[in-house]
Amino acid sequence: MLRSAISRGFKAPTPGTYFLADGGYGGFDGLLLIPYQRVRYYLKEWDHVGRKVQNAKELFNLRHSSLRTVVERVFGVMKWRFQVLRNGQRGFSIRSEVKIVYACIALHNWLNRNGGEFEKEAAEAEAAGLLVSSSTDVIPEGARCDERRDEIANFM
Repeated sequence: MLRSAISRGFKAPTPGTYFLADGGYGGFDGLLLIPYQRVRYYLKEWDHVGRKVQNAKELFNLRHSSLRTVVERVFGVMKWRFQVLRNGQRGFSIRSEVKIVYACIALHNWLNRNGGEFEKEAAEAEAAGLLVSSSTDVIPEGARCDERRDEIANFM
């Protein structure tokens, strides 16, 4: 998906930045930051075990999982809040669709700063089944991704 987007003119992030991705993606030459494989990851694994973080890799995966959960919740709330994001609208150009998403994000942020009830809406979105947790197959990751992830994990 990312390779296709870049081939069509999508700008890769500037050096030192990356995209957060789940384990279903490869490292893609260091552009995607994915969790360590075969290391505790999902928040449920931490809740049931009751153990503390034992090393840099577990800490990295815990924080990656926490951040990913926040991102998924925000997308779920935005889908609940804005029907145009929930229902696949037809007839818009891709350029218009991008502008619609940006407008919804701006409005979402404004509502949160000026009286929106985010937690209440998040609970309603969850009840409506819009907050989805995904499980994907694992794809081997590249050495460059490993190096970046190791650097961040050791910094933590």
